[in-house]
Amino acid sequence: MPPHEKGWVRSQNRPFHDILVMLIQRNNSSGQGGSIMDMTMDCLREKYKNCVITPVTGGGTNELYAVSRNGGTRLVKVAGISSEDTVNEYNALQLLAEANETPKVYDLFYIGHRAAIEMEFIRGRNMLDLILEQNDRQNIYLYFEKLGRVLSNLHSQRLTGAGTSRKGIEVRSNTVNDFESFLEIDYVPREILNEAVGMLKRIRLRDDESILTHGDYGYHNVLIAEDGTAKVIDWEFAELNHPLNDIANVFFWTHLHSSEDAKERCRRFISAYAENAPIRDEGLLMPFCVYKVLLIMKRTLNLPDHVKNEWVRRLRWVMSEQF
Repeated sequence: MPPHEKGWVRSQNRPFHDILVMLIQRNNSSGQGGSIMDMTMDCLREKYKNCVITPVTGGGTNELYAVSRNGGTRLVKVAGISSEDTVNEYNALQLLAEANETPKVYDLFYIGHRAAIEMEFIRGRNMLDLILEQNDRQNIYLYFEKLGRVLSNLHSQRLTGAGTSRKGIEVRSNTVNDFESFLEIDYVPREILNEAVGMLKRIRLRDDESILTHGDYGYHNVLIAEDGTAKVIDWEFAELNHPLNDIANVFFWTHLHSSEDAKERCRRFISAYAENAPIRDEGLLMPFCVYKVLLIMKRTLNLPDHVKNEWVRRLRWVMSEQF
């Protein structure tokens, strides 16, 4: 990990979600955290009678529970911050029901005002943890090739806005050209923000160019199951967008945290992706990397100043990095 990332281990290991965990901690700092979990457990016991219900770690801003009965186990994911994100994830996974690379979903329900998803329980390990354990770079590159092939398979589903409408299932639309909302990020120096939004203006999407994208795709959101298959999890930020929305996310986090061999990791990733899906508009990779950073910055408006300052630094960096 680069020296300037000390103190940012959580954001390195879980790039999008865990920088927001502080919001959950704030909500529970009044001492009500335990009572919230107790209420959730009571509701789950009522819904899943005669089941063994066990809290699961690793949910980031959400609560996870394993629900077991008669030798079978399913996962229940309860919204921590945003029920809107949880519903968006459920809808995205419904649309991907025939894909081999995603967990199956079975139910969407509410615990009070919080949305919850019942889904397939996947026994496996996070790809990021497997990468961090590796001492051999060649093995790391193999994981990046797998990352590319999995994404190309998902993008090959070609779930467009028109296609999702026909299915009667809605997912979030992209905000690439919602310039005014980005200009409201008040902790970024105006000249930097204007330059960043100027980069976004290079992106002009036609309706037929947008497909279902993950929104936070990367090694941190891929589980390697016990049988060796890859499952992409955490679809809260799924949106209809250009395929570069997901490709850029991999490039951004890889270059940020693996500067010594980021180009080779990304080369392996994109070469594997291109085996199954064409890559279009490569010149827009940089603007999409900027878009990914600005989206995160919109979600950090209520976090401490040192977090905001770090993201301003990252915005400056991504606008000058050679991807």
